[in-house]
Amino acid sequence: MENNSEQNSASELEWINIRRDVDNIFNEETVTQKFIRKFKETPLVPIGCFATVVCLGCGLYNLRSGNSVRQQIFMRGRVLAQGFTIAAFILGLMFNVGKKN
Repeated sequence: MENNSEQNSASELEWINIRRDVDNIFNEETVTQKFIRKFKETPLVPIGCFATVVCLGCGLYNLRSGNSVRQQIFMRGRVLAQGFTIAAFILGLMFNVGKKN
């Protein structure tokens, strides 16, 4: 009986050591660390996303307040910001693929 409990505790300790080794190998990053790393790799993509959200918010605000001229301007700006974001994403992808080879 006592031998069986010693084997269980030994196997538990073995799994703890294996888990610790796996964690050290893969070293998972947090969301904040990943955002900072991605922002350093392609800084124009988050800037384009932010510009898209700002244009959308201002356009919706002007739509609600009834200012259709300004609303159209902001919605066109939103489309341009989205195009900028996609172009920045594709260029960043091309540069990063070229860097790794």
